[in-house]
Amino acid sequence: MNWIKRAFRSISYHKKNTILMFLSFLILSILILFGLCIRAASRERIWEIRTSIGGSVLVSNERQIYSEEPRGVNSISHQKYLELCADERIRFGSCNTVTAALADNFTAEIMDGQEENGTENIYVEGSSDPVEYFSSVSSVVTLISGHVPQNAEEAVVSDGIAERNGLGIGDTIAVLSPYTKERYTFKISGIYSTNEAAYSGNVVYNNPANAIYTLDTPVYEMNENDNVKEITLQLKDPEEGRAFAEDAKKMPEYIKEEYDMDYTVNVSAYKAVADSLKSLAGISNLMVIVSVILGTITLSFLILMNLRDRMFEIGILLSVGETKMRIMLQMLMESFCPVLLAITAGVIFSYPLANVIKIAVDLSNGVQAAIKTQQIIILYLCGMGVVLASSMVMVYQIVRYQPKKILMME
Repeated sequence: MNWIKRAFRSISYHKKNTILMFLSFLILSILILFGLCIRAASRERIWEIRTSIGGSVLVSNERQIYSEEPRGVNSISHQKYLELCADERIRFGSCNTVTAALADNFTAEIMDGQEENGTENIYVEGSSDPVEYFSSVSSVVTLISGHVPQNAEEAVVSDGIAERNGLGIGDTIAVLSPYTKERYTFKISGIYSTNEAAYSGNVVYNNPANAIYTLDTPVYEMNENDNVKEITLQLKDPEEGRAFAEDAKKMPEYIKEEYDMDYTVNVSAYKAVADSLKSLAGISNLMVIVSVILGTITLSFLILMNLRDRMFEIGILLSVGETKMRIMLQMLMESFCPVLLAITAGVIFSYPLANVIKIAVDLSNGVQAAIKTQQIIILYLCGMGVVLASSMVMVYQIVRYQPKKILMME
């Protein structure tokens, strides 16, 4: 009788050991498969979040040097802004620039202790992307009516200025630039309220209620240059934020040496979601590892117990000329069959159970856990690896003893 027939007859004869192997690996295979599926789904979800949420990099000056004129705060060249936006890691960018002006056909809000200096009392801030800008300053400024500026002729004013001067959406305001000495008119497109306490210093245009928000192009004209104050860059992949910042620091600054550029990477929204998913993936990895280790220990124990009960049988086979290799192959087959059957049954039983797990995981983390071919293949490979690792006990015992020694042990 060859070793293959002996293996199948032995499986049928030693039913207790076979059933124990089958039940043990049925449970373990389900745990391993769920762990693999959740881990894979978590990684896919993290990648989706990386591409959808993204991140941002704020470019500003660590030491903004304020010159005697307010426009001096705009210390970043427009050329620098364009080069940063051209980087392949950037989805899009926006910038803002500021200036001071004098209210022409309306009056600014003056608090106690503040005096007008006669040249400027209004703070004008222009952005290349007003929608993005108002979103970024939502904790300070809230648009309460109307809409953000959509062209260079529109502006948003504070509710304080609007009430003080009886202005509303659609009205026109005018300011005078202390640099160009020209008059600039804006149509009010929206009204905002400030969440900051009024500025208590003596510079009127620094009062938050005296700010006018518009596009960047009219502010460039008022400043007689296209320098910007800050740049906001939206990353395609938040994981590349720090690498981008390091590379950007090596680029030419086009500004004076005393201006130190600061690159602030903001990926907090991505990290908040990704960290919880990474924890879920880590737990799934741990579940797979523990299940594999537990399976190896369990199978090693069952093989060892089976081997001790069959040492006399092995000794007889060796005495009649059967090779150790065929005996090892026979016992390996006896382990492979119930384990592979248990894995197959585990895959079948996992499909209805996966629906329950899928609902719970989807609701809590947005992870769409599903059983895929890749995870099934990995499960079978894990099972085969566990059998081979556990069989080392059997190989060691069979190789170690000679027929006479085995029979004497019995």
